[in-house]
Order: sequence, then structure tokens, then C-alpha cells
Amino acid sequence: MLTSPQWQRTLTAAGRHRVSPSRTPKRWFFSKSRPNRATTSAWVDGFFSNGMESIANSSPLWVMKIVSEVLFWPTFAWNYLLYIRSNDDWYSTIAELPTGGKLLLGPAPVFASMRETLVEQAGVSVFVSTLDRDFAGPSVESRSFPMTDFVSPDLPTVEAAVDYIDEQLEAGKSVYVHCKAGKGRSGTIVICWLMKHFRMTPEDAQAYLAKARPQILKVLYKREVVREY
Repeated sequence: MLTSPQWQRTLTAAGRHRVSPSRTPKRWFFSKSRPNRATTSAWVDGFFSNGMESIANSSPLWVMKIVSEVLFWPTFAWNYLLYIRSNDDWYSTIAELPTGGKLLLGPAPVFASMRETLVEQAGVSVFVSTLDRDFAGPSVESRSFPMTDFVSPDLPTVEAAVDYIDEQLEAGKSVYVHCKAGKGRSGTIVICWLMKHFRMTPEDAQAYLAKARPQILKVLYKREVVREY
């Protein structure tokens, strides 16, 4: 098990020197100077951060599972559009460990080019997914911890995911954690990972993760599972 000082030095270094991947050239479908783009993006993200979670909290789980399936591709397309019109990296390096492994966070690698970038350029050898779809391909290990979109995950599932990530990192492997957009479910897992190893409060973990990956939902620290962790 890595000691606390080792983890702390690693986290600090990763925070200062975030790895920027070599990205596939973007196709600019719209002008980046288009007015109100940031406002529209913030409004939509705010709706899915607060509005959908409020709906989820008052809806049966089976209803949210259907909603999650119906909205998967439309919301993935929306997030992909935001990416190609932004200067953000589509995946983010959260920590680089003394074992040689790295922890990365991002969206579902639905395209072969995304998987190739993660494996060949970022050195990822393990995918940890919150989806019931398999986007890993044959070249990497993968483990799924299914969680319903827009719904705060349950504590046992998050604990199992964090424990599995630890096993892989301590073996020197680089782990890519993803949900659909790399904002909510996967962000929840990574926040809990940060809290476990650095004794962070939910608020501190949210603040650190927001610096490493600005795209994450702004309300993850409020989720019940994070407060319980």
C-alpha cells in the first residue's frame, strides 16, 4: 500500500503538471466566437447538474434507467460538440503515482481513435466504467461498475470501484475511469478516491478535481454517497 506522503507528493505534482494529450485535430463546425456559447453551455450543464438530479431524487429508479438509456446518445453528442468547440482536453490526468501508474478521468471512449490515444499515448491499460456498455476493446483490461445516469451512485458500488482502482494503480497500471461524459458518475468515484487517500473533505476534493478537469459537475460534493464515504 502506498504511504500517505507518497500519495500526497504524487497528487501535488499531478496538480501542477497536468498532462495534455495529443488530440485528434478538431473540425470546427461553428465559430468559436459565436455569442452566448459559454452561457448556453453553463445553462445546460446546470440543468443536468441540478435539474435532472432533482427529478431523479423524486423518480423511481426504473424510470431513470429508461431516461438514461434514451438520453445516452443525444447527451453524448452534446458533450462531444462542447469539446470540439472548446480548448479543453477530452481526458484529464488526475494523479501520477510512484508505482508508475496514472489515474485518468474522461468520457466513454466510443471511437476507436479515442481508445488508441488512451492506450498508445497515455499508456492506459485498464478501463473502469460506470456503463453497462463495453467500449474497452480487446487490447485493455476492463471492469464495469454500472450506475444509472443522473442518479447518485450507491455506496457499495463506489467502494468496490475505488478498491479496484487501488489494486490496479498499486500494480503499476494506468487506469482510465469513465462514464458517458466524464463529468458525473466517474467524477464521483474519483472524488471518493481523493477523499480516501488524502483525507480531503468533499469540498476540497471537488475543488481539486475541478482544477484538473473543469468539465465535472459542480455538485458532486453534495451527493449523498460522497457525504457518506
